[in-house]
Amino acid sequence: MPYWSGLHSVTPRDRIVSWNGYDRVVEMQEQLLKTAGKKAVVWQRIDIGERCPCARGGMPMSPHSICYGTGIVGGYVQFNRREVYVYRSSDSEVKVWDMFNNVVQVLNISDGSVDSDWIDGRGGVLVADFLGYNLYKRGSAEVLISVDGVNWVNLENENVIFPVDRFKVKLNNITSQFEVLRLRISKEKENWWYFAENPPLRMEQLFRWGIDVQPFDVRVWTIIDEKKGLVFRTGDLILWLEGYYAGYRYSVVNNRVTQFVRERDYGIDSDSSGILTQVLGMRKVKSAEQDYRVW
Repeated sequence: MPYWSGLHSVTPRDRIVSWNGYDRVVEMQEQLLKTAGKKAVVWQRIDIGERCPCARGGMPMSPHSICYGTGIVGGYVQFNRREVYVYRSSDSEVKVWDMFNNVVQVLNISDGSVDSDWIDGRGGVLVADFLGYNLYKRGSAEVLISVDGVNWVNLENENVIFPVDRFKVKLNNITSQFEVLRLRISKEKENWWYFAENPPLRMEQLFRWGIDVQPFDVRVWTIIDEKKGLVFRTGDLILWLEGYYAGYRYSVVNNRVTQFVRERDYGIDSDSSGILTQVLGMRKVKSAEQDYRVW
C-alpha cells in the first residue's frame, strides 16, 4: 500500500501510539475503565520496616493483628495514606513507628499508660484532613490525641481537627489484651481505584494463557501509571466495594501485562513509564483470614 510505503513512513503502530495518538489511547482506556470498572480499595504489602515481635527467631504468625503474617509491623499500608503504629513489643514496652518518616519511639508502660513524643502530622507532601484509627480489641486501651501537648481529645468521642504540624498519642488503661493501635492519616476519606474484568486482549495474552483459560480466581485490569506510585506487585491486596465481589478481599498473585508503552519513553528525556494497562491475576483471601488481612 503506497500510504505505508516510502522512506519517511512509519509503522501503523507508531502512527497510533505517537505524540498525539498516545493521549487519545489513554483517554479511551480511562473511559472504558470507568464504564466497566468497579471500585476497590488498595493495600500495598510492606516489605521494609520494623520487624514484628512475632517473627523473632522464626516464621511470623499468621494470622496476626500486628503484622498480618508478613513479619513487618503494619503488614499492609493503604495506598495514598500514611500510617502510624503503636504496638506492644514486650510485656512492659510499647513502640511507636511512624512509617512515613521511619521514626521509632520506645516507650515504657507506667501504671497502665504511655505517652508518645511528638509525631509529625504533616505527612510530607500529603496534607492531612482526616485521621482514622483502629484499636485491636477495642476497650483494651483508651486512645487520646493532643495537638498542643496540654489538652487531650478522646478519639472515640471527638474528632481531631487536621491539618496539624504535629501531635502526641496517649494510651490509658492498657490491658494485657492490647496489641496494636493503627493511626491512618489521610488527605480525604474516600480512596479507591477502578478495576474491570475481561481486559482488552492481545496476542501476547493468548499465547501465555490460552483462549478462555482462567488460571486465577479473577482476572482484572486497571490503569495506574508508575509516576503515581502504584504498580501492583505480588501480595498486594484489594477490597471490592461494588459489584458481585463487594465485601471480599483479593490478593494479587500476578501482574503479567502492561500495554501501549510509548517508544519515546525509552529516550534520554523520558519522564513517564508509559504504563497504561496492568492485567492482574488475583486469588480470593480465605474467609477465615478476612478480618486479619486489611484495615
